[in-house]
Amino acid sequence: MKKIICGSSARLILLCLLIIVAAALSPAAASRVFAGSGGLSGANIKDGVLKGYYGDGGDIVIPNTVTSIAPEAFKGNDNVTSVTIPGSVSEIGYSAFDSCTALKSVKFSDREDGAALSIRVNAFQNCPKLEDVTIPACAQYVTGNVFKGCTSMKAIKVDPKNKYYFSQDGVLFGPNVIEGTPQYDDKDLTLIAYPAGRDAGTYKIPASVNGRSVTRIWASAFRNCSNLTGIEFPASVTEIGGNAFEGTGLTEVTIPETVKSVDSGQFENCTQLRSVSLPSSVTELDMAFFSGCTSLQRVQMDHVTSIGMYAFRNCTSLTNLILPDSVLSISLSAFVGCTNLQRVFLPAALTAFPNDDLGYYDIFKNTSGDLLVYVIAGSAAEKYAFNNAKDFGWKYRSLTGKSELASVSDGAFPLIDMGRKIKVTGSFRMGSSLNVTEVTKGSQYDHFAATAGDKELKVYQVSLLPSGTTVPSEMDLAVGIPSGILNKNAGLYRLDGNKVVNTNASVVSKTLKTTVSSLGYFAVIGDKDASANPSTPAEPESITLNKTSATLKTGKTLVLSSTVYPENATDKSVTWSSSKESVATVSNGTVKGIAPGEATITARTSNGKEASCAVTVIDGTSISAEQASLTAPRKAASDGTVPFSFVLTDPSRISTVEITFTTDGTDVSIDGKKGFQSLGELKKSEDGTYTAVLSYLGEDRLYSSDGDATVAEIHVKGDRPKAALKSVRIAGWKLDEEVQYGTVNKVNTDEVIFVPLSKYDFNEDGSVDERDLDIAKKHYRTSSADSGYEGVRNCDANGDGIIDVEDLVLIRAAMK
Repeated sequence: MKKIICGSSARLILLCLLIIVAAALSPAAASRVFAGSGGLSGANIKDGVLKGYYGDGGDIVIPNTVTSIAPEAFKGNDNVTSVTIPGSVSEIGYSAFDSCTALKSVKFSDREDGAALSIRVNAFQNCPKLEDVTIPACAQYVTGNVFKGCTSMKAIKVDPKNKYYFSQDGVLFGPNVIEGTPQYDDKDLTLIAYPAGRDAGTYKIPASVNGRSVTRIWASAFRNCSNLTGIEFPASVTEIGGNAFEGTGLTEVTIPETVKSVDSGQFENCTQLRSVSLPSSVTELDMAFFSGCTSLQRVQMDHVTSIGMYAFRNCTSLTNLILPDSVLSISLSAFVGCTNLQRVFLPAALTAFPNDDLGYYDIFKNTSGDLLVYVIAGSAAEKYAFNNAKDFGWKYRSLTGKSELASVSDGAFPLIDMGRKIKVTGSFRMGSSLNVTEVTKGSQYDHFAATAGDKELKVYQVSLLPSGTTVPSEMDLAVGIPSGILNKNAGLYRLDGNKVVNTNASVVSKTLKTTVSSLGYFAVIGDKDASANPSTPAEPESITLNKTSATLKTGKTLVLSSTVYPENATDKSVTWSSSKESVATVSNGTVKGIAPGEATITARTSNGKEASCAVTVIDGTSISAEQASLTAPRKAASDGTVPFSFVLTDPSRISTVEITFTTDGTDVSIDGKKGFQSLGELKKSEDGTYTAVLSYLGEDRLYSSDGDATVAEIHVKGDRPKAALKSVRIAGWKLDEEVQYGTVNKVNTDEVIFVPLSKYDFNEDGSVDERDLDIAKKHYRTSSADSGYEGVRNCDANGDGIIDVEDLVLIRAAMK
């Protein structure tokens, strides 16, 4: 390549000038260039939209020239402690303050007279210190539970003059929402959000608030409220939204018959949940209904007809299960990860198993290697087992009828309570489960306490359910040694009448194991583990890194973080080193690529514990892009324009991009992304070709990225507008500051056409139905951080950056 020599064409002159402007953005120049700060230092404000904040933090006041706060504008900020929002703001975008780790207070300066305010999905989620927010009187739309994961918030407050939202006992209530529209005229109310920091205990949902019946629980209303241990429903509640109780501390739940609708993901990641009873209205265990319920053993579900994808995923306490006669179908991966599942009964009515053109799928993939499946002779389940069990790696047994389950004996299998780390193995009957209760007082506890003396003590009562279940005469008992008790000298004791007896259990990998002939009261007694007390100093025992391998380009950096264990280690200081500094250097965890090659980055504690990351450095000095292309959107923008995305694949060291394109749309404009900004006016030639120049004004001076990067959007108006690239030129400079043109290996000049779709018609068949819902389910939990998100982002119905239960709720509502 040669140095640029500016020619006479206006286009080339403009390009050269822009390169000079971009080159001026050296480290000595301003650290960032924004559209404007509006008086708030470090803010990026354009046309009234606060697009991002990168200032010093502390207590900030947003200027009254701001009319909206863009999605993710403050996301991940760790230095803003409070924010005052003026009445000029009419919208707080999704995840606007998501994961602001230092944020304690949010204030609205014009609580009554401000603009009609909408607070979008996840606007304040995962702010661990946030405790003081009062939803203002001018708020007209608070989308779902915008305070998920705010573990310091003990009460959600609402200005008493708000006409639509109410707080009772610190819980938020408001109007139902259908397809993004609040139903203000609805005579009933919906429970919108429960405060994640509320003290532990049982919550009794009120039948009415402010004189109006509470009939619904909104999706994710109790999500991540780990202190919630019990829930009571009034007869007025008829609908429960998806993931309503995800991540809570619930232990036993009975949903009453008055509830007529329960959506997907209901108890996902409720790790303390042991027992659930469902009403007859629940005929489908929808997507991820019990996923991650690691303590779940018992489910009363006598009217369920279908078991959806991931319904019991990773339910590791589930060891035996009798599916009810009502079950007709089981979806792919319904029991995936149930690693202790050893006995299952499949009813005769079950006829639908997951399959495709290549055959059937294993519904018990990644379960126990000792799985035995009982089927009814002549049933579809027997045929499924006969044809597939050997290939899938499990065994089956045919019965003449379900009644045989009461007498079958096929060896011992375990009953497990993962939450309390107790396992009992014996020749149990199908349908048996453990009933473990921690005992903290009473005569039985006093007997053990007298034996423990000044040692640490944990007492359990262990029995079988259902009541009256026969207890085998010989069982293997394993009890995990609780935190706070040293493995050394720990013992397992039982209560024989009023006598405490040492079971002489052996210690195997932090577990006490013995053989027993009956159940009852057991206790672990042992010396106190000083390291379990955070106030007790300890030596570092190990260290881990957030990455064990990584690839970066020359001149680029990545940040490694270390974690030193135990938590109470006195000295957590870490020394960093690189095995080959000619390839990569490291300083306080920040690794910089120097030259192509391989290097090992090592973090070492003060007493010599080590962890390492293998780093591969590749050439990043060329100004290049693998491909440039335009893609048509699936939906029009909120302002009615059609935003065609201009995408660069694997861009490297780019400062300026010149685009020429054609379109039959009107009102054409271009909006830079990823730190690029359009400089100068969009030019249109006599032949109808448009020319735009984008300059990268980001902090790193030059733009590089792996994979596809949307660096601009071309906005046009029209019913079905078309657009096509004509040419693309890029420029930048090498490490020696020599300015150069770069190369784009392929410019895709194919014409792309915008075809408007119904909002939820994902398969483009002209209707919103179960097939569209299934498409969204297949990509459940895919987020904007995942590499495959762009390909399925149309399933993100509410546009919050993650395909989750809130999207499934919207799609299902559109089907009705």
